[in-house]
Amino acid sequence: VGRKGTASAVDPATASFVLIPSSGAPVTVRWTATTLFSHTTPQTLAGRRVEVEGMLDAGTLVARKIEAED
Repeated sequence: VGRKGTASAVDPATASFVLIPSSGAPVTVRWTATTLFSHTTPQTLAGRRVEVEGMLDAGTLVARKIEAED
């Protein structure tokens, strides 16, 4: 599953953030120790436009890859 939007409410303690798409409902995204970050880090994620690839698990998108868009 792939989603694009703006990262909001980033919480490094829970390894999660809310992805706000340009249309549609916001999605909670969770990252793991194996998630690949491209052109961003958890510390620089807030407010960035990102593309997230991963799997939906009980309404949460568990990220395999989080890539910042330039």
